[in-house]
Amino acid sequence: MSTVWKLLMNFIKVIKNPLLAELPDGNGRNRVANLTFSNLIVLETKPMSSALDIYYETSTAGLVSHLNAAIEASLGTVPNGITLSTSSRAENVDFNSTSKVADLTTTDTGGGNVSSPTYQILSITDGNGTNRSGAFVINGEDLDAAENFEFRNDASDNYTIRIKSTDGSSNSTTQDKSVSITNVAPTISVGSALTGGNSLAASTTVGTAIRTVTAVNGSAKSGATTNDLTYSITAGNTDNDFTIGSSTGIITTVNSLTSGDTYTLTIKVTDIGGLTDTATLSIAVASTTYQHFYISDTTQGGGSASAACSLAVGSDAYFIPTGSETTPDDGKTIYTDQAGTVLNGQGNWFSFFPTPHDGVPGSGGSNTSFRGQINASGVLSNKAVC
Repeated sequence: MSTVWKLLMNFIKVIKNPLLAELPDGNGRNRVANLTFSNLIVLETKPMSSALDIYYETSTAGLVSHLNAAIEASLGTVPNGITLSTSSRAENVDFNSTSKVADLTTTDTGGGNVSSPTYQILSITDGNGTNRSGAFVINGEDLDAAENFEFRNDASDNYTIRIKSTDGSSNSTTQDKSVSITNVAPTISVGSALTGGNSLAASTTVGTAIRTVTAVNGSAKSGATTNDLTYSITAGNTDNDFTIGSSTGIITTVNSLTSGDTYTLTIKVTDIGGLTDTATLSIAVASTTYQHFYISDTTQGGGSASAACSLAVGSDAYFIPTGSETTPDDGKTIYTDQAGTVLNGQGNWFSFFPTPHDGVPGSGGSNTSFRGQINASGVLSNKAVC
C-alpha cells in the first residue's frame, strides 16, 4: 500500500473517527475506530470541507445517508418518540368521573406507531421542582389524573412527567412530557338576604349587613372552591351608599338611605388568574310611613316618671309603626321629623299623646297619655300610662 493511501486511511480512521458506512458483514454501524477495514465497500466520515469530501461524495457508491437507510431497514425499528394527545388539564375536571388526561402514542425510527407499547412514569415534578409523584398515573395507553387540581397562577401549575415507553422487543425510549393546569372562570351568586330582602327601609342603620354574595372558583379540588376570590361593586352604586367586603362578599350600607331610591348594583368576582363573573342585585328603598304623635317639649324633659306626666304637649314627633299603633312602644326610635332626624332625648322623661289629643295629660279614652324615657339614640323605654 502506498504511503499516500496509508495516510488517507489513518486520517479517516483516527482524525474523523466515527465510521458511517456499511461493511459486508453487516456491522458497519457498530465498528469501533482503529480496527482493520479490509472488507470496506464504501467509507465516509463526518462532513468536512476538503478535497476528500469531494472524492467520497462523488464516488459511485452514493451518500452515507443512503447506506444508513439500508442499515436501519436491516436492523428493524425501535421506539424514539412519545406524544400526548393534549398537554393541558382544566382545573374543573373531577378525576373521580373523568380521569383521562391524554392518549399516549409512541412512534418508531421508521416513522410508524409502535404497537401496544408499555408505559411507565419515572418521575413527576411541578414547575417549582417539587416532587408530585402520584399526581398522574398510566392506564394502559392513557395518561390519567390521580387527583383534582387547583389553578394557582404560578409555576406549580406546570408538570413535567418523565415517561418510558417500551416495545415488545424490550426496546425503549424515555422522554419528558409537559402537562399544564388551566384556569376556569368562577361562578357568582347574589346570595340570600340578611336584612330586608331586596327592599330596605330608609331608616336602615349605617353599617347594616344587607346581603352576602357568594362564589366558587373553577377548581374541582375539595376545600379549594372558594380560595382567592375577590369581590367588588363595579356599577350602580349611586353616592357609594353600599360597600362589599373584598374577601367576604358581605354588602353593607355606608350612608343613610333615602325613601324611594333604587339601585341596580353590578357585582364582580375575580379569581387568582384574573377570570371573572358578574351578577346584578336590585335594591329598592321603601317609602317610609311615619306615624305622627305629640310629645312634651323636647327641650324640657322631666327628671322623673311622675314629673313627665305633668308636662303638657309641646312638640310634634314621629315613629315608624309596625302595625296600627298610634303611639310608640318600647324599643321604637323617636324622630323629630319625617326625614328621619333622631330625637336625642339624653335619657330624660317625656309625656306623649296620640293624634288627635286634647293636650291634657292623663286623660282617659282616646286621649290617654303616656310617659317614658328617651335616650341619646332616640330609643324609647319604660313606657307607661300616666
